[in-house]
Amino acid sequence: MPLRILVVLFALLASGVAAKADPITVTVTDTAYVAIGAGDNSETSQNVTITFTGDTSNVAYNPLYDLYSIDPGTATIQIEDLGTFTFNDTAEFFDNQDFDNQGISIAGIALSNGVVILATDNAAFGSYTGTTSIGPLSGTAAGSTDYGYYTSGGFLDFAGIGPTSTLTASVGTAPAPTPEPSSLALFGTGVLGFAATIRRRLR
Repeated sequence: MPLRILVVLFALLASGVAAKADPITVTVTDTAYVAIGAGDNSETSQNVTITFTGDTSNVAYNPLYDLYSIDPGTATIQIEDLGTFTFNDTAEFFDNQDFDNQGISIAGIALSNGVVILATDNAAFGSYTGTTSIGPLSGTAAGSTDYGYYTSGGFLDFAGIGPTSTLTASVGTAPAPTPEPSSLALFGTGVLGFAATIRRRLR
C-alpha cells in the first residue's frame, strides 16, 4: 500500500510541474512609405502590419520612464504588395504610459532601449501593462523613419508613416503543463529509493 501511495503522489506532483507562459500577440497596422530589399525597389505607399510575438511572463517595469515592456520577442512585417518578412533583430513590445504610447520596437540597433518601428497613441494605454488582451484601438501613429531594419527579405527602409494607426493585443491560452525532464528524473529516483527502503522495512 505505501508504495502505491508514493507512486500516485509522484504522478500528481509531476503533473503540477509547469512553466508559466502566456503567449501574447500584438499587431500595429498603418500606411507607410517603405522599400525593402536591393535593386530598384523604390519607396511606395503600402498598408503595413507589424506583429510582435512574446510572452507575458517577461513583462518588466521601468519606473524611470513609467514604461512596461516585454523583451525578448520576435516581430514580422506584412507589406501589402510585397509579402511578409521577419525582422532579424530581437523585438520588444512597450507601453510608455507617460505618453499613452504603445507599440513595437527593435532592440539594439541604434538606441539602448530600442528603436520604435510603429506605435499607437491612445489614452487607454495609460494603465495597460501588456498582460491582457486589448483593442483594436486607434490613435496617432508614432515610429522611427530615420532608421532601417534588417529582415528576412533584405534591408527595410521606412521613409514615412501615416497619421493614424490601429493596435490590437491578444493573450492566448497558456500551454498544458510540461514537466521539466531533469528535475522529474531526479525526483523520481529519490521516490523510488524511498519506496524500496519502506518495502524492506515492511517485510
